[in-house]
Amino acid sequence: MQEFHQTAREVLTFGQAQRGVFSLISQYWTGSPDRGKEFLCAEFILTDKLGSRRTFLYLTERLVIS
Repeated sequence: MQEFHQTAREVLTFGQAQRGVFSLISQYWTGSPDRGKEFLCAEFILTDKLGSRRTFLYLTERLVIS
């Protein structure tokens, strides 16, 4: 979770550096009842002189079996 939140902050900072505005729209989990939670997602909208565009951040947990 710490890595996810850090990366989300970096996305927002990047938008400001590009003279645009990145807005965090939502955060949610994707997955299925069979597999459980697979990805933690954040959805952003970038608004700048070119208009508005959506971008997404996905984080998954790597399972290591030994």
